[in-house]
Amino acid sequence: MPSFLHFYSPYNMKGAFMKFLLPTKKQKLVIKKWLLYAVIKTESELGKRTGKLKLYTVYNLFIGKFPLAAKLIRFETFSLWVDEALADMREMLSENENIKQLVDSKQTGDSYEKNNRSSLLL
Repeated sequence: MPSFLHFYSPYNMKGAFMKFLLPTKKQKLVIKKWLLYAVIKTESELGKRTGKLKLYTVYNLFIGKFPLAAKLIRFETFSLWVDEALADMREMLSENENIKQLVDSKQTGDSYEKNNRSSLLL
């Protein structure tokens, strides 16, 4: 039986139904932008060398923010998206010293705002 007919057979209606529920490109973009925020937030709170803990923390935040998408997106796919967000975060940290200081200061418990109050007023 051709794959087209097999895909839409009554025995595989779940596959046809799931195709229409999966996030659109625009929704994926929104999720990926939010993931960058979540990864930076988690990195600043938990610090370095806590990879799996950060992944599960971001996943828990994701479930709260996007409950339907969390049910439809496989964890493996989510994990790949987090890896992409981590790469973007590392690039941002290497390019922007202020963001790097903010993330590092939260890790060490220093107050970035206290130490850099004048730059916040600009």
